[in-house]
Amino acid sequence: MNCQAARVKPSHLLFMLGILLTFVPTLLAAAPGPEKFEPYLREHPDDELQREAAIRWYAWKPQYFEQLRHHTLEMVQHHRANMQIYFKNGTEFLARPDYHAEVLRRLEERVKTKPSHGAYWMLALICQRRAVPPDLNTEAKKRRFLSYHMLESEVGLPKQIDPLLVDKTIEYFKKAGALAIEDESRHRGDSLLAEDARWHQNFYARQLVDFYTRLKRDGEALRLCQTLAERKENLSDAEFLLTYGESQYASGHREDAEKWLARVRPNDHEGFQHGPAHATVAAETTLGLIAIDRGDLAKAAENLDASTKVQKCCHNTTVGFPTVLAAKLVEKGRPAPVVRYCETVLRDFTPDQDAFKALLEKAKAAQQKTGKH
Repeated sequence: MNCQAARVKPSHLLFMLGILLTFVPTLLAAAPGPEKFEPYLREHPDDELQREAAIRWYAWKPQYFEQLRHHTLEMVQHHRANMQIYFKNGTEFLARPDYHAEVLRRLEERVKTKPSHGAYWMLALICQRRAVPPDLNTEAKKRRFLSYHMLESEVGLPKQIDPLLVDKTIEYFKKAGALAIEDESRHRGDSLLAEDARWHQNFYARQLVDFYTRLKRDGEALRLCQTLAERKENLSDAEFLLTYGESQYASGHREDAEKWLARVRPNDHEGFQHGPAHATVAAETTLGLIAIDRGDLAKAAENLDASTKVQKCCHNTTVGFPTVLAAKLVEKGRPAPVVRYCETVLRDFTPDQDAFKALLEKAKAAQQKTGKH
């Protein structure tokens, strides 16, 4: 579920919960270092927890890439659905296209003989990593991206959409969901296992919506959102409500978009004090764009101001704030709310400093010219 201006995608609460539930037990069981896990793994190559310890230890240490590669490929061989295959290799998959292709090929071969919804999910994530190039169209975005991923340069990063990886990403998300449906049917007599399978169906489908949105395939995103809206748990999730509203807007359904976007703020609890944060910023921005489409500049200015009535969170701290609505208001001859917006964001948040300072100067100049305060 994607906000074009204010979010990093995939990052919703279900995703983080899944990671937390997976990582906590393994962190508690991890061996302290190579002196323990290396000799042990030579004798017990299928020990998943110790293999995780090895991958975690070597990740983010460039001088140990060959060890990371070795243990990742061993994990693929013995535990094809383990999350460390992707999550501790994210930077290397970006920087080393040959390594990305090697792990993908090995996992595809492994899944042929031992399919599971978790393994197909791993495949979808790995394909997605290089399917679409990162947005580096400003120096600020480039700096943030490289810093966040601990990369020294753009060398190795994908430069254009890869149609094959796009198709594979979609295929593997769908296969993951289909196998989760089969699991639910198979575990019909066990309510806990059946519920786990249902959770994963929703989880995979929501990530596929995110991917469709990233590709600007709005019709497919909207159709899948309409199905997901039948699940009660999604109707109190700010990320889903935002994505559904944005999909409606992108498809030309303004009234439906407003209905769903208006529900984001009361359900957004990702701020550092458990209050509205980046999803609300995105929702207010899109609501403002809808108001501009209707010629209601006063309402658009209200939405712009409301987008700053949020708390800091990981997303608006690392990604910043959108300028699209503010820029349109300047163009429409409404600079005063834009001056307030820029000054507030520069004071209270962590935006793209250059872009916001330039917009602020433009808005002030327009304000002086028109004499409107």
